[in-house]
Amino acid sequence: MILAIPTRDRKGLDDALSDVFARSKFFTLVKVDKEVEVVKVVKNPYSELKYGVGPLVLKMLKDEDVEAVVVPEIGEGLKQLAEEFGIKVFHSSAGVKVAKALELVTA
Repeated sequence: MILAIPTRDRKGLDDALSDVFARSKFFTLVKVDKEVEVVKVVKNPYSELKYGVGPLVLKMLKDEDVEAVVVPEIGEGLKQLAEEFGIKVFHSSAGVKVAKALELVTA
């Protein structure tokens, strides 16, 4: 499974979850099978747009074969769109390290 985690920087598993989802500056994409490995960190090209950021971000993540997101919070409309795209939504607190958030999902 490939998970997308909105992050504050490009530090991989040592990075912290962003306070926001769609307007996060980066997403850490992590492949989880028998073990966890960082696939890549991608810059969010939509973070500075005024409107319509959420659906664009979800489409970008779907195009990256993301199957789940770990977020501090997500609006109801985006949650429904994620379900339509077949993307599961998991919750974790902002500021939590990526590695710790992954423990919640993989436990």
